[in-house]
Amino acid sequence: MTDVPLPAPAATGRRRRTAVLVAAALTVQLAVPAAVQLTAEDRPNRFGWQMYSGGSPDPEVEAVSVDGAVASFHYSDIDADRSEIKIDEALLAKLCAVEPEVAEFRVHRPEKSTTVDCGEHR
Repeated sequence: MTDVPLPAPAATGRRRRTAVLVAAALTVQLAVPAAVQLTAEDRPNRFGWQMYSGGSPDPEVEAVSVDGAVASFHYSDIDADRSEIKIDEALLAKLCAVEPEVAEFRVHRPEKSTTVDCGEHR
């Protein structure tokens, strides 16, 4: 019968310590956000999971023509299918300068509504 070498006790202990450290690190990475998420009342909160999960909805934008017709305005109307482009007053003022048939833009957000008068930006 041949003798099978047994692993050295130091190597087994090192593997066990490594496994315990990896398990502890994963536990902390899951436990801290879970505890904050379960105990916090307001969002967003520090160490929470909402970083990319709860963006604000896009505003509803209407373009009012010189003759009074109202049409919905979408990101695709300016070839911008990118969510990081914000529809704000500065962008709409620039659009007023290049769209002579638009008299004003109306921006409807949950918290407030605003109007950008194109006559001021031409």
